[in-house]
Amino acid sequence: MHDSRVIVGAGSGIGRSLLRLSLGCSDESLVLFDKSFDKGFLHEFGAFKSRLSLVEGDVDLETDWNRHFSDVTSVCSFAFLLPQCRSRDTDLAPLGFTKSFSRNVSELNFSLLKCLESLQPKFTGKANLVFVSSVLGTRVALDDASLDYHASKAVLESIMRYMAVRLSPVSVNCVAPGLIARDLNSKLVCDPQIASRVHKSVPLGRACSQDEVAKVCWALCSGAMPYVSGQMIVMDGGSMVLEPFGITGR
Repeated sequence: MHDSRVIVGAGSGIGRSLLRLSLGCSDESLVLFDKSFDKGFLHEFGAFKSRLSLVEGDVDLETDWNRHFSDVTSVCSFAFLLPQCRSRDTDLAPLGFTKSFSRNVSELNFSLLKCLESLQPKFTGKANLVFVSSVLGTRVALDDASLDYHASKAVLESIMRYMAVRLSPVSVNCVAPGLIARDLNSKLVCDPQIASRVHKSVPLGRACSQDEVAKVCWALCSGAMPYVSGQMIVMDGGSMVLEPFGITGR
């Protein structure tokens, strides 16, 4: 394969949206990672199977990345879209740091570091890497159950900045969306009270869509923004710039 694009978490909603953009806007081959690809995924993208290399398994804990790239000559973009799950099991951790924090930081993120370092010789000079994090990585968690999630996102953003230096001249960036309208958040998005809070706290008055996140990822992966590197692109509908105390009467 030549000039391959890599999407880790390709079976997710954002991953599928990014894959559609990749197939429609470029002719590179794609290496796709996820725990599983359902029948809907295979039906939608089956016509492109000659361009796709699917890798199924517990991708977030994968250590032997090299064998999956043995036929890949060069990597022109790498998108890391895997969610980092939170857990309410606090038996092993003080101050609310749960097992999932240990998993996210010690295994998932360091496995990612090892993956990128092993792929470094295959990155083209014009290669672009993008991670998907969350605005929660920059915000304080007010309950113990969320502390690990917030902290693990902050670690991912730190890794992004480290890689922007380590992999130079490859550009490395991170997209940090706020509330995303998807099945996982359907109760949040559809609850009238929460919808009212979103309208008040987000100047654009709504959650963002998975397609919108994918479009920003594509802009970073496609080379359309070649001089942008080491940056966290916040997609929160403007909530970070909104006056927080309600004095303006919004």
